Amino acid sequence: MIKINHKIMVITIFSSILITLLVGLTSIITSMYVINKEASANLILLTQNKASIIEDAFRKIEISTNDLADYVEVSFSPQNFDKYGINYLKDYTELLVPIVKKFIVNTDKAMGCYFNFDPEIVKSNTVYETWVYDKIEIGEKFDIVMTEPVSNYYPVDKPELEWFYKPKMLGKSVWTNIYSDQTLFVLMISYIKPVYIKNKFIGIVGMDMSIEKLEKMIMSLQVYDTGYAFLLDKNFNIVVHKKYKTNKKLEEISKTLFNSLKINSIKKPMGLINYHYDGIDKVACYKKLNNGLIFVIAVPKSEMLRQKLNLQILLSGITLLSLILAALIMINKD
Repeated sequence: MIKINHKIMVITIFSSILITLLVGLTSIITSMYVINKEASANLILLTQNKASIIEDAFRKIEISTNDLADYVEVSFSPQNFDKYGINYLKDYTELLVPIVKKFIVNTDKAMGCYFNFDPEIVKSNTVYETWVYDKIEIGEKFDIVMTEPVSNYYPVDKPELEWFYKPKMLGKSVWTNIYSDQTLFVLMISYIKPVYIKNKFIGIVGMDMSIEKLEKMIMSLQVYDTGYAFLLDKNFNIVVHKKYKTNKKLEEISKTLFNSLKINSIKKPMGLINYHYDGIDKVACYKKLNNGLIFVIAVPKSEMLRQKLNLQILLSGITLLSLILAALIMINKD
């Protein structure tokens, strides 16, 4: 009878150990899945929120530029231009100064605002424009440019002149690629809208945002311990990055991330990418912005899943402790 009871006790304890082990393993696996899903969702939400802040700045520039273009379309007089020619252009650009200045003052993150007449509108050595720019970043006040030599607008395929000729050729509003302004020597991105009067192209309205202002928005973001955000152009070149300079090719930094982004960003505007970089497993969450730029947050996977690892250790400890207690009970019964 004692032997039978002993066998029953052994079976019971063994069953308890087995059940404890299975429950522990199930809890670990389930918890890991839930935490992994939650960590991914949190990273996606963070990326959405930060990307929306940048997009909001771009959107304000678009709205202001469109409003200024509307003003030019209704205020410019083709009749007066036909009658007075260059003199009317001079008067009109002066008339626009307080208007343009008001737009740049009221548009957050804008560095410059302008209306430029098409050099072809009048055969002259001078291009007439109203350009108000804020150089306060280097200690200067607003400055105003009213004319430029026509030579500054040629050759038309010069990369620095994309801001003028691209919207003219396409006949629609565009965001430029990153470029260095040939007057201010500042890296910037611009939103440009062509202006038509009676279906005739007369010039462009535009606003600039310096890359430095984008840097301030992005570089201040820290995710977990060592995670960070960066910005790419539509060709996957660096715009803002804590380690690399503007226009550095992502392909030269991480071919894995480059190839994944190139493929995934075509399929969907937002997503997660796992990749290995500099000896570390990382997770990148990307979001394509409305103007074609790509906002990315990259974090080490270990930091992202730290809660998961801590819980895994805790559950493993509880399971191990349960096994030890069960074993001690069985020994004492013997």
